[in-house]
Amino acid sequence: MRRRRMDIKRRKRSIVPTDANMMESVIIDTGGACSGRTCHGGWACIVRIQRIGANATEHSGSVPASTSSNRMELTAVIEALNTIQDRLYDIQLVSASEYVVDGINRWRHIWRENRWITSTKTPVLNVDLWQTIDELTEQHCIRCTLKVSCFK
Repeated sequence: MRRRRMDIKRRKRSIVPTDANMMESVIIDTGGACSGRTCHGGWACIVRIQRIGANATEHSGSVPASTSSNRMELTAVIEALNTIQDRLYDIQLVSASEYVVDGINRWRHIWRENRWITSTKTPVLNVDLWQTIDELTEQHCIRCTLKVSCFK
């Protein structure tokens, strides 16, 4: 009895990375405030790309015109996102503002679908900033968490 040689092609096992696996990680810490109810404000952010040899970068600014703390918090997020538009990132955003955390994680998707109108049928406050954040995060995977403050 003659054996036939069977050619068995061995497949190399390859793992096809998902989008999240292909992305580099970045941690963004943001903050913003103003003095008084609608006065001069300031914002700051720290951007840490999770890569060997990458340094954390700090960014800050102020607005001399009348503003609000919420606008300054959103401005900090926008300025941080503007620094990482060179490639796709898996973003972990940390903020002390529930407004920012809930807005990014829950509300902005609903607001966009409803043409930036809230559930009470009123226009979204700070819509210009929310639309900018929505555009800047479109290509990234973003998760936002609430920072525990020692001053509360």
